[in-house]
Amino acid sequence: GGDGQTLGIVLTPTHITELFCDLINLKASDKVLDPCCGTGSFLITAMDYMLLQAKNERQKEEIRKNQLFGFELQSFMFAVATANMVLRGDGKSNLYDEDFLKQNPLNLQENFMANVGFMNPPYSQGKIDKNLTEIAFTEHLLNSILKDGKVVVIVPQSAMTGKSKEEKAIKANILKHHTL
Repeated sequence: GGDGQTLGIVLTPTHITELFCDLINLKASDKVLDPCCGTGSFLITAMDYMLLQAKNERQKEEIRKNQLFGFELQSFMFAVATANMVLRGDGKSNLYDEDFLKQNPLNLQENFMANVGFMNPPYSQGKIDKNLTEIAFTEHLLNSILKDGKVVVIVPQSAMTGKSKEEKAIKANILKHHTL
């Protein structure tokens, strides 16, 4: 109940998190990164999908402990995400109370080896800081996933048209280095 707008955020509804897992055709062997994890809804849904496909308890434990990763900048949301993950039995919350955009994408690839990225980035932050646009978050996520990985992002249509010179440059760079 509620979309979280009174908290200054927009929460991702379950039908969207399930759609993302379906679009990716999520497998039990995938490693998932959500760089703006909020309450952890993408990670929880991904975990549920993966656990249903797991062949044994050992694989389920591996999913819970080593295949789900998230970043959340707002400490109060980080606490909610951590609690949600623990209450749903993830075994070890690989959540970080840090700014995703300050992370080195190559280090994230090396450390997490995530091949799937899900994201609902904060909207309209570009008005505050031109480096915080939805497309900037998207590019950073794409660069943080292993080669041949898959990313699904939900953003306003205007984010893809590129309003500023910087946004248009990011879009061109995405299309140059990634497959849509």
